[in-house]
Order: sequence, then C-alpha cells, then structure tokens
Amino acid sequence: MRLQLAIWIGVSCVAVAAHAAERRELGPHEHGHGRLDIAIEGNSVAMELEAPGMDLVGFEHPAETAAQETAFADAQRALLQPLDLFRVSDGAGCMVTAATVEIVSDDHDHDAEADDTAAAPDDHAEGMHSAFHASYTLKCDHPELSEIGFTWFDRFPKSQAMAVTIIDDRGQRGFEVKRGDPPLAIGGTS
Repeated sequence: MRLQLAIWIGVSCVAVAAHAAERRELGPHEHGHGRLDIAIEGNSVAMELEAPGMDLVGFEHPAETAAQETAFADAQRALLQPLDLFRVSDGAGCMVTAATVEIVSDDHDHDAEADDTAAAPDDHAEGMHSAFHASYTLKCDHPELSEIGFTWFDRFPKSQAMAVTIIDDRGQRGFEVKRGDPPLAIGGTS
C-alpha cells in the first residue's frame, strides 16, 4: 500500500508540475486568485504555488523603477518563507528543506474582459501576464496536518482567494480558501 501511495503521489506531483507549466505557457489568469497544490507522504510535504504578479506586487510588467524592483525583491523574500504564509497545524513540527521562487511571464494576446476590470490600464501592460511560481519541500515531525492558516492574505492584500488541492493517503481533495476564511480544516492524513 505504501509503495502504491508513493508512486501515486510521485505521478500526481509530476502532473501538478506539468499543469503549472501549462498554466505558465497559456498566460490567462484571474487577478486575486492563486493556486496551492500540496502532496503529503510520510514526513514529507511538497507544495507548489502559483499566483498572479498583480496580486503580489501590484503590476504585471517587468520592474521599471527602483520601487518596483524593491516590490519584486520583497515578494520573493516573503515567498521563500512558506511557513510564514501558510500556517500548518500546531505540533506538526515542520521545517522547510527546500524553497524556490521564479517569476514567469508571457506576452499572449490580452483580452481585457477576461481580466479584473478594476485594474488600472497602466498597471497591466497589453498582452503581458506575469506570475510567481514557488516550490517548497517540508519535513514534518508529525505531518498529520489538520488545518492550514492562510496568513498569505495578510501579506498580499490584493489576493482574494486560493484554490487548494491536497493529495495524501486519502486521495485528492480540492478546496477554495477566501480572504477572511478561518483556517482550512483538512483533517489528519492517517
């Protein structure tokens, strides 16, 4: 059973990475909405995050000013501390063993009606989409995560919701977490 779960989670992680790569190539996204994929196996927790640049730094074009460069650096620094953004269950004893952050952008044709119409025209260069992509690996003393708190929304005020997928020994489950929601109750992994 454990080997089957390991294979299934491994294949699922590859599928999650392929999905993230596909999303990076396609470009369209909805401002205010991010995605967090979590795979739990044994004491290991793998997390993949994708969020629009608009949500994290307030614009989607390459940094053009010192203030914009600082905004990018601040966002990257914050993203490298996942346990400050996603509070796992008390007593889980998790520590970050790997964290990577990249900014991906593309210049597909931009459909103004498909995006957040509240964005100022100069905040969103025509045809430009950028997103932050982060990957994390955690080791946890007790990975039976019962809840995850999203201090993410405190750090990134433009973010309004996050689609969360959790893959563990009980299968794959999806949730949507919105600003102001209580911690996401996911139950243990046993």
